[in-house]
Amino acid sequence: MIQTGLALDTDLELRFDDGDFKIEDSSNQEIQLLIKAQKGQFYQWPTTGFGIDSYRNASVNKDIIKSDLKQELQNDNFTVEEIVVGGDIDQLLISVTAERNK
Repeated sequence: MIQTGLALDTDLELRFDDGDFKIEDSSNQEIQLLIKAQKGQFYQWPTTGFGIDSYRNASVNKDIIKSDLKQELQNDNFTVEEIVVGGDIDQLLISVTAERNK
């Protein structure tokens, strides 16, 4: 199921199309926002958020990151096919293949 919403650019700023808000598939940007957001940053859903910066500042291995991220995405109604975590702990590269449940 395609989830649409306000389009954001790579800096998470609103995108516009001929002066209007751009609307597009928002699943990937929702995943990106969940990864970046700390718990408590979404006022309506205070327990939502993965908080990647917390993992960068802690000594955890990549398997813990993958497991915790998978749980967070499942909590937000995504079916996770694959999570790949690469790079060093201070420069994590995360790739997620997931689809929002209907």
